[in-house]
Amino acid sequence: LKQLIEGLDRQTVPVHKIILINTDEQTFMKATASFGSDFFTKRAYIVIKHISTAEFDHGKTRNEARTFCDADTDVYIYMTQDAVPADTRLIEKLIEPFEEEEVLITYARQMASEQAGLIEQFTREYNYPDKSVVRSLANVPTEGIKAYFCSNVCAAYRSTVFEMFGSFVDRTIFNEDMIFAANVLKGGGKIAYAADAKVIHSHNYTNMKQLRRNFDLAVSQADHPEVFLDISSEAEGMRYLKQAVGYFSKHKKNYLIVPFIITCVFKYAGYWLGYRYRKLSPALIRKITMNYNYWDYKL
Repeated sequence: LKQLIEGLDRQTVPVHKIILINTDEQTFMKATASFGSDFFTKRAYIVIKHISTAEFDHGKTRNEARTFCDADTDVYIYMTQDAVPADTRLIEKLIEPFEEEEVLITYARQMASEQAGLIEQFTREYNYPDKSVVRSLANVPTEGIKAYFCSNVCAAYRSTVFEMFGSFVDRTIFNEDMIFAANVLKGGGKIAYAADAKVIHSHNYTNMKQLRRNFDLAVSQADHPEVFLDISSEAEGMRYLKQAVGYFSKHKKNYLIVPFIITCVFKYAGYWLGYRYRKLSPALIRKITMNYNYWDYKL
């Protein structure tokens, strides 16, 4: 969090206000104690709102964060606390695509940290290549579900997009960004992937955690058939697998192919179960999910 805030301080395009929504105030105070007593007091533009873990929702919490912003805000940028600006031009490059009037959302390139393994490096490069692109509904027939992709790890929204399309879905286990992005494309808007807007953000998940994450992802898709019913993710999954094999061979790391395939099996298992969550027992769902609080509301 400290690196994120200090990185935002150094941007060529200044940030006018930071709304920090935190779950569990005591944990936050302990985690930020090393920042220095004046870290937040000397940054009057930071507004901190503490909520309970039970109150957090991927869509609703982000909607509420917007209410703390000034009425004349023209661009909202959503970030997660573990994303760090890679340089001083993140904001500048993130809002640059808004020069095209039809672009309503932009999202940044996520780059793996130096500590990330080669499998995670590939995943970041696959999902976030070095070439920018602007997508519209016309991309769906050729790109499938990839056309709807957007990530609130670091994404910018014109204020008008919320006037046009409403807010993020108020109750969602995950994937609020992609659900909203799909509605924008279907409504005639465009979404820009800004490859020159870069953040450092990666994970080294275990296979079981990959299963849990993909379970939640599939639940979000099963809950929103109006967005995902007629669009398949399987073709994208096969493309991901084939490119990974070539990537590891190119880097002379063929020994990673089998572990990668095993990881893909865990991912697919999570996805398969998530799409069929209504047939699972509440006890099994709670064992699989990453988002326990969601099910307190759902089950």
